[in-house]
Amino acid sequence: MVKVMGQGDQHLDCRVLLDNCSDESFISSSLVTRLGLKRQRLATPQNVQALQGVGVATITEAAQIKLTSRYNPTTIISVVALIVKSIGGQYPHAPLDTKDWSHIPAEGLADPSFHNPGP
Repeated sequence: MVKVMGQGDQHLDCRVLLDNCSDESFISSSLVTRLGLKRQRLATPQNVQALQGVGVATITEAAQIKLTSRYNPTTIISVVALIVKSIGGQYPHAPLDTKDWSHIPAEGLADPSFHNPGP
């Protein structure tokens, strides 16, 4: 969970999927709207492919986003993200029973409610 900055002082705590091997970053169209971010039209539409080269979307817009940690707000990361209709659903799909997960700390998690479904 990170803070995504919007217009003015607005920011939202958002679940994110961080993948350092991904070629691109993505943001849902609804989050761009909620944050009041400026949409930038791409000079050339970009085709997004999944496993085995399967085409999943053609992207025509991007947005500049700024991310910051919930625990260290002085570190700000700026990213250009491609705008997609949606990224996924509720994850996890059902609540996880974590009572026997002694290896998970009680405090300091980026997403303390990771075990509950959410967008």
